[in-house]
Parts: sequence; structure tokens; C-alpha cells
Amino acid sequence: MLLAVLVRPVPRPRQQLLIVAALLAAVGFTYYLYLPPVGLAAILWLMRERRRARARRIPAVALAIAVTSAVPLAIGVLVAGQAGALLSVGSLRVGREGLVVLCCLVASGLLTGRGRRSGIWRSYALIFVPVAGFAVGMLAVQRLFGAGSGYYANKALFLVLALLLAGTGTLALHLPRRPRTVLNLRAASVLMAIVALVGGDRPDRLESRTTWLAGAGVDQVAYARAALGLTPGRPTVVVGDDPGYESYRLTLFISMLQRTSGEMAGATYHVGPINSPDRLDAVVVRMPGPMRLLVLSDDARTRAEALRRRHPSASIEIVSA
Repeated sequence: MLLAVLVRPVPRPRQQLLIVAALLAAVGFTYYLYLPPVGLAAILWLMRERRRARARRIPAVALAIAVTSAVPLAIGVLVAGQAGALLSVGSLRVGREGLVVLCCLVASGLLTGRGRRSGIWRSYALIFVPVAGFAVGMLAVQRLFGAGSGYYANKALFLVLALLLAGTGTLALHLPRRPRTVLNLRAASVLMAIVALVGGDRPDRLESRTTWLAGAGVDQVAYARAALGLTPGRPTVVVGDDPGYESYRLTLFISMLQRTSGEMAGATYHVGPINSPDRLDAVVVRMPGPMRLLVLSDDARTRAEALRRRHPSASIEIVSA
């Protein structure tokens, strides 16, 4: 929303400044990983519009809101030490091929005569630079100092993906100046791009990977299908042979499907490191009522039964995937 408002400002300049400041605060207080690139994009937009902003003066409340947006980021980095998590390795990965295809499609429209003359699309190109630069920087840092596929580096690429999908409207710049045709083909181009990139994934047909996003492996997909057959109503925790992340992710998946996320939130979040050997014991202690352990292997069943013996007062059901 913030990037869209930077590209297509509202008619009233003072209202625009307040909206930009409010959306910066929204980013800062919800997912501040994206605050540096979108904050820089807002600064670049303000520099471009400095004459108008100077003529009308920037409202003090807008400056206050914009500065406040950085408070969670400062606390997370300086107090909570979350900067060390930037190099975390995860299974999340955005396919580079799809991004390259989308980038070429968008660039082909931006480089047309109509695209170069359009203030809207020049603004789009301006804000694309910090967003893409941030993602490239995250990938470079991950390669230099980290290992494997960086979780947050790929999260940064998601922002690039969203901006590129919005930018596929530039394909309409190749068409004749017929407003109705342009509008219809612009919508069709976005739809075709999404369908082509996502491929055959649908809720009724899970695939192990897509052309642009490497999803769960075949075994995780099989476990997810098995989880769909569980009787709903009882909070379910997955016990597998992985270090903890995959089991945790599948636990979240099942709780979302069965609508038990709120009931088991106290036993899901802030229970300690996901890969801690004591995590399951802490989960059982904090679970508010009866629970189910979904075991993914024989070894997992052995650990689940040992866990049940350690907590005889807890109501624990053990089932196999």
C-alpha cells in the first residue's frame, strides 16, 4: 500500500504526506524488515517532490509518525539482539527464474516511449531501486557470511515479487491507445503472469514445488494430506525427526486449518528455541487442555510416548501420520 501511494499519490499533498507517514508506521510496527527499503523509497519520493513539500511545509505530525515508525526496529536490533537472526537459514525460497521473467516483462514496458514519459511509471522505477537493492544486499550478505538459503533474504525477494506483479501493468504500454482494451488486457496480463508463475498449485492439488517458489518437500505434502484427515477440535502438535523447524511449521499449518491457533497460542509461541530438546515438554506444560501428538516416524512415536510418561497428568493422544 505504501509503495502504491508513492507511485500514485493522492490529489492533496498534505494528505499524501500524512498517509505516507502513517503507512511507514504501519510497516514499522508490523514487519520492520521491510522498513529500510520502503523508508528509503519514501525519502526518494520526498526528494523528488521537495518543491511541493517545501511550499506547503511538512506537517509536524507527519514527521513525528515517520520517526516513530523506527522505534520497533531500534528496539529489536539494539535491545532484543534480533540482528543476528538475519542470517537464519530456512526452507523458504523464491525462484529466481520467475523474478527474472517478471523483471524483463516490466522493463519492456518501462522502456517504451510512453513509459519513459509517464510520471507514474518513472515513480515506479524510482521506488523499485531501493526495494530491489535491499534484496540484492540481503542475498549478498547471506552468501558472504551465512550458509544455505537465507530466510530473510528470500523474504526481501517477496517484496520485489509483489512490486513486480503490480508492475506488469506496464505491458499495456505496448498496446494502442484504446482505454477499454488497455484496461482489459492489463488485467489479463496480471492474471496470466500469476498463473504462469504459480503453475498448477491449487488448494485441491498440492504440488511439491512451483516454478517460482520452492515449497514443501514431497514428504511434507504427504504429511499435510494426512493431517487433513485428523478429527478437528483437539490441539495438535507434530513430532518429527527434523531439528524442529519443519515440525513446527506443520503444527502451525494444522492449527490454522482446524482453527485451534488461538486455543494453543500460549503453547506455540515464546516457548523457547524451536530446536530445543526441552521444547515439547514446555509445550505440554503450557497446553490449556487435552492435546494430540501427530508422530511422523517410529522414532518420533518413541519420543512422544516418553513425553506422555513424563507428564502423566496431561491428556495426550498419540496418532501416526
